[in-house]
Amino acid sequence: PTIDDESEQKDDKLGASNTKANEKKIPCYKMISNRCLAFYFSNSLLCLIAMAILLAYIYPPLGAEYLQPKITATWMAVFIIFILSGLGLKTEEFKKALKSIKFNIYSQVFNFGVISGSVYGFTRFLTHVNALTQSLADGMVICAS
Repeated sequence: PTIDDESEQKDDKLGASNTKANEKKIPCYKMISNRCLAFYFSNSLLCLIAMAILLAYIYPPLGAEYLQPKITATWMAVFIIFILSGLGLKTEEFKKALKSIKFNIYSQVFNFGVISGSVYGFTRFLTHVNALTQSLADGMVICAS
């Protein structure tokens, strides 16, 4: 045998041993847990929502009494949602917004000042001439704000 033949024989022997190492069986519980973890990490929000609903179904007093729903469901939830959405913004978006600061100020003043003020004045005029009830006028002002 030549040197090349000997190296090929060694490669064949190594290849056979590598395939045996690769053919090791993974235990069933590890395979299932790996798949479950992969599913959880790819769908974590969905899984957490499902767990929260299941926990609320199993033990309703937790959310109804202990977590103070008047506080947590109103201002704390809104605060957390805004913080999480703000963390997702890229710094390039802030740079773009700062570059067009004049337009942003104009649109904010127009939407929150001019539109809200004109709707408020219009509804006050309509309530003064008895063409609109007070509750409907208040609803229009809230919608315009």
